[in-house]
Amino acid sequence: MNNIWRVLSIAFAVCLVVLVGFNVYQYVQGVRALTKTFVYEWPYSTDFFYFGGQVIVNETLRLEITFESVNDSLNVVARINDDDYCEMDMLGLVLDRSGNGFIDIGEEDHPYMFFAGNVTYYHDVLLRKDGIIECIVQIPPQNSVYHTCTFTEGLGYTFKIHIPKGELSNVKANMVYVYFCDLDVWFQTKEWEWTSWVSVMIEAWR
Repeated sequence: MNNIWRVLSIAFAVCLVVLVGFNVYQYVQGVRALTKTFVYEWPYSTDFFYFGGQVIVNETLRLEITFESVNDSLNVVARINDDDYCEMDMLGLVLDRSGNGFIDIGEEDHPYMFFAGNVTYYHDVLLRKDGIIECIVQIPPQNSVYHTCTFTEGLGYTFKIHIPKGELSNVKANMVYVYFCDLDVWFQTKEWEWTSWVSVMIEAWR
């Protein structure tokens, strides 16, 4: 009888250790990484009076963007179903880097410009009042230490972005402005320039 109780006690202890260990692991994982995914869509439209349309793809343009906050960085994965590759197609992000509680027009929040050709601008970038993110100097972009971009036929772009937490230490507002521009469409459809880019303000991204 004593042996039976001893075996049961050992089995109970092992189960308790496994259960506690699993809960601790789940907690640590939750502390280490907080992930949120958002999906946005824009229909195809050449109607100038239709707000929210685009001519980037002859179907619905879809942006799926995931934010993962880990110990030392903010990781972002953005998937956009563009139908052709252009190295100067660009994904832009603006966070509240000034720490004033909202997204600023101009250079205050130092917008990020991530190009499909895996280059970026580190400075002299601004957010215009009409929502366009642009570089204000005529210099070539530099090789990016922040992101990589791949293009897959039939699927589109995948931007993988890694921003060190040290650059975002003052970020307070729980919002981010996201912008995508198809540059070759911009040049091809001059009278429809406003529909060759899309943007969205994402709330509660972290």
